[in-house]
Amino acid sequence: MTKYLIFNNDSSTGKSNKPGSPEAVACDIARVVDMDESDMDDYIAYSADMPEATFEVLKRLPVYSIELTKEKIDSWNNDALRIFEQIENLKQNIEDSRESLSDAVQALASDARYSELFNEVDFESQITFDGVFDSMVQRSEYIFSKTIKVMFGIKRVSSTEGVTT
Repeated sequence: MTKYLIFNNDSSTGKSNKPGSPEAVACDIARVVDMDESDMDDYIAYSADMPEATFEVLKRLPVYSIELTKEKIDSWNNDALRIFEQIENLKQNIEDSRESLSDAVQALASDARYSELFNEVDFESQITFDGVFDSMVQRSEYIFSKTIKVMFGIKRVSSTEGVTT
């Protein structure tokens, strides 16, 4: 089992982890746990026993630490990543649905403004659905993130006490 330290990455440095490497997997897991639409290159990971990790720790604290085995990496690549991709697909479908429903409500409101019977009815303020869509996305992301956090044992580093190289 190898421990990895995961840092916020400044894109101006040009540093990134090799795609498919254990370090890249560690960064991908951190990105999912953070649930903040960040890119994988927003993080950089180093094996805790490498000089690069020690050098980075002297400059700043890592955001996360995680211990990965080949089995955990395979589990991420072959199982968890597929579920994450489906959550991303769900988010896109929800956004498409939100836009479609919004267009329909706007068309209804527009027609109502020119109607003799309904010109004083404000359909737009009567029909709201944003909270429903937001709740669907947030709940699925939260459940996934929490499960990944537990299953992969990723830990947020809050002080130098949590850093061992």
